[in-house]
Amino acid sequence: MRSFNFCRSARKSILLSLGVSEGAGASPEMTHDILRPYSKAPDHACVNSYMAVLLGAGTFRLSRAISRCGWLVGFGALFSLSLFHIFICLRLVEVPRLIQRDVPNATFLGKVFLRPRSYFVLAVLSMLSWYGACAIQLQNVFVNVLSVVTMDMIQHADDWEQLDTPFGWKIVGTILMAIAIVPLSLKTSAKDLQTKASYAVYSMLAIGLIEMACAFSHGIATWFSDQPNNYCMVGKRIPEGLFDMGMAFGGIAILPYVLADMLNPRNAKKVVVKATTRIMLFYLSVAMIGYFGWADTIEKRAPLQVMMQKGFWYQNAARIISALFVLKTVTTFPLTFWPLYREFEALIQLDDSPGLQLQLAWAMRRQQLLKVATKILLVTACLSIMLMSQETKRTCLAIFLGLPLNVGQFVFPACVGCLAIRLHKKILKMRNEAHEPGSVSEVKYLCNSLEVHSAAVHAAAALIILLGIAWFTGTVVQLATPKP
Repeated sequence: MRSFNFCRSARKSILLSLGVSEGAGASPEMTHDILRPYSKAPDHACVNSYMAVLLGAGTFRLSRAISRCGWLVGFGALFSLSLFHIFICLRLVEVPRLIQRDVPNATFLGKVFLRPRSYFVLAVLSMLSWYGACAIQLQNVFVNVLSVVTMDMIQHADDWEQLDTPFGWKIVGTILMAIAIVPLSLKTSAKDLQTKASYAVYSMLAIGLIEMACAFSHGIATWFSDQPNNYCMVGKRIPEGLFDMGMAFGGIAILPYVLADMLNPRNAKKVVVKATTRIMLFYLSVAMIGYFGWADTIEKRAPLQVMMQKGFWYQNAARIISALFVLKTVTTFPLTFWPLYREFEALIQLDDSPGLQLQLAWAMRRQQLLKVATKILLVTACLSIMLMSQETKRTCLAIFLGLPLNVGQFVFPACVGCLAIRLHKKILKMRNEAHEPGSVSEVKYLCNSLEVHSAAVHAAAALIILLGIAWFTGTVVQLATPKP
């Protein structure tokens, strides 16, 4: 029986990356770097790629989330969310076998499950979610660069939430950012992306170690002082804490793209289990030790801001963390930009012109120029948010978080398993009615029961939809509430 997986034609991967259409003959320019490995990534590179995208700024807020929820609610919620994250990812892995089709990317699933109009809406929201993720990443780079170069760390910590740089400096920062980011976005080599992913993961591990070391030393010092830390069992700001935790899992929609470029797609489940388990252990460690060290002092501020207001060693540790986060974000940007470009390219049907189908040289050259121009246009659009005022940025951020990121990164990935199991039941029913061979599925169900499996994925989808509605409602209320 044939096995279905997330996979993309290796030839297609290379040709799309180089800006020529499928079926073109090999040229001297195509014989170097990514032709030999066929743009396919080994298992360890896929683990690093997924971890590099998922581990981000949300890590800084995990211990604050525990402080807001209280240690009992906080650790229980974080552990539950981590297990839920593993569950959703494993359900994504089995989708190709459920629907008995090879899946090349995330938007393909939208075409399978949704009607054309609904698919178009989903494609736009998904593209906007990746645009928002890229723009937020670049803004984080700008803020953390200021953390590294500022002389007055205490004042910078006070201004963190209200930071609004003069417009002239914004232009300078945007130009410098463009010089660094545009060349990175134009690189499509599989080896380049794998190297960047490993740099990003190592940077986040170093950030976690430094943050935990500072928190642990502060916690030990406070433990033996006259005013020990106060650890609350149940906090007073649980919704805000849960929101902080949820944001730490943003980026799950990258998984289909990572799995589609696996060299050994049959190992997808092992890759997912390894990546998600490592993320869970990292999150729990950072949150646990961070909360032990800072307790309720970080209920209103992130640990990095608290460190900026401490003594010399803490301030320099905060500088190092900010510098490492800049490195992590810059190296991760091509990975986040990758699905944004692919989905935009699919939306405008850049590869569907008649000239490309006929392999006309002028059409292929024009396509390559269009691909480069498209990438530069998208990067410029991502950078444009840096020129906005702080209030406008907050409004845009709330809009992106409330709808595109909500749907593209959380709701749809959770609903995919639900939609896939429904289609799977229809396929089995049609085969049984037609008395076709192979009516028994190769998919391993939860508890070896199709009904239990179906109930579990439907319950997961329902929970995410309810949380998504609550998230969207909160965003609308936030935007409608007049600012003091």
